[in-house]
Amino acid sequence: MAPGPKLRAMQLSSEAPSGQAPAGRVTHQARIEVPEAAAMRLAEALEAALDPSPVAVGLFERGNDRFEVFAHYEGRRNAKLCSS
Repeated sequence: MAPGPKLRAMQLSSEAPSGQAPAGRVTHQARIEVPEAAAMRLAEALEAALDPSPVAVGLFERGNDRFEVFAHYEGRRNAKLCSS
């Protein structure tokens, strides 16, 4: 079974000192690995999304008709992106 979607928060470099939890603004990265056809459709849909609007969308070929699709979102912690 292929891994499911992943979501992680990354601290912006200008934020809290090293070793401290991010306070406020963070960059969120969502990523998933899917077959090529689905990856192309997903990347196009993510680029067109308005709420939340991604800062960057990309995809990487992983071989065997598998692609990793990712999107970066910037801003305060967002309930639409984080369920935990």
